[in-house]
Amino acid sequence: MSFIKDFWVSSTSTILVTGIAFLNNAIITRHLGPDGRGKYSVIIYLVLLLTLILGEGIRRRNTIILGKDNRIISKVFLQSLILIIPIIILLSVLYYSSFLLENFLPNVSNELFLLALFSAIFIILWQSIQAAYLGIQNIFFFNLLQVVSVFATFLLNVIGIYLLNFGLTEIVFSFLCSAIITFLLAAWLFRDYMKLNMNFELSAIKDSAPILFKSTVSVSVMYLLLRSDIFIINYFLGSVATGLYSVAILFLEFFQKIPNTLGPLVISRTVNDDSIKNIFDVVRLVRFTFFINLIFILMLLIFGQGLIILLFKSEFADAFEALKYLFPALIFLGPGGIIYSYFIGRAFPLKPIIIGGITAALSITLNLHFVPKYGIKASAAIGSVVYVLWSLSLLIYFKNKHKVKLSDLIFIKKNDAVYIFNYFKLIFKKSNN
Repeated sequence: MSFIKDFWVSSTSTILVTGIAFLNNAIITRHLGPDGRGKYSVIIYLVLLLTLILGEGIRRRNTIILGKDNRIISKVFLQSLILIIPIIILLSVLYYSSFLLENFLPNVSNELFLLALFSAIFIILWQSIQAAYLGIQNIFFFNLLQVVSVFATFLLNVIGIYLLNFGLTEIVFSFLCSAIITFLLAAWLFRDYMKLNMNFELSAIKDSAPILFKSTVSVSVMYLLLRSDIFIINYFLGSVATGLYSVAILFLEFFQKIPNTLGPLVISRTVNDDSIKNIFDVVRLVRFTFFINLIFILMLLIFGQGLIILLFKSEFADAFEALKYLFPALIFLGPGGIIYSYFIGRAFPLKPIIIGGITAALSITLNLHFVPKYGIKASAAIGSVVYVLWSLSLLIYFKNKHKVKLSDLIFIKKNDAVYIFNYFKLIFKKSNN
């Protein structure tokens, strides 16, 4: 039952993170309107791009190395700090070369760009510590840092928007402050590990170079697959269209919360153990995610447009048209994300990276061709096509590698419900003792 226990902790965290983040986005969107929402989205996705490309290698390295030997946690932490130094230098160079990016990032001022760079640095710092907790399978602290980050952002925005009438710059500054707060908390929680042996070994960084390289390539490919559309829409259609589309993909990101939160749980379990039991747990999670996604999509089909108007105001009603084209993506993206997380835990085999690269190239090519002519609906439809292709390719590769039936990955079983029911029964029994 240890897996389901961690599943329960991660699920509770997912609910909190998803609910708070969605409410935070609703508050920001209602306050800024379509134009401001579009500019805000470009900044936030730029921060995400920087943290993934520059920091994902460090995070995955920490998780994989500590998953195999958690006794060297202090050394791994020191090595992470050393690796972040060139990242800070690179971001400084990027800022002073920002004039080169003006044509590619219209509507992004130098002030907003600087805030984005600082946010990326502090997010990389606290997520590196978070990854260490994942490596030693401390699922509670791993999830706690994620909850604190989202809650700090929400609280600062509520105070700023309703009491101080924050504008776009101040809202982005709040995002930076939440990253600093989360890093300070992470460092404080991690203080006992910092007191251990902190000998620096350059050879250890060299030995982990393949993990750094493969994880960076893999996540860069994934980002191009998932979110290159925002920058293409902003470039060709402007910030208002970007704002409308970003509301549609908020629902897509809602569905991504399942693999984003449960995926690390899969990584921590499979990084050094490819047993039949862990394979079975992954299969169970995949089909359970399919089932949950179908339920939510039926609800969105009925209540989606009214929900958008209620949460984001009527000026965002057109976002529902793009959202309808994303429905196939909503079904498949979560299960594909869980399989992708499994392969991360197996140290990034080549085929999943190739699958991501091909689908990302297809996504960018189609978006560049169709978005200028057909707008955000085209981008949503293209997103569904490439996400379904990506997820199905990963599911088939996983099926062939581990000799499982495709139906076992897609259709929920009666014993899944029994398994979860027995766990809740156990929790209830323990709470009464």
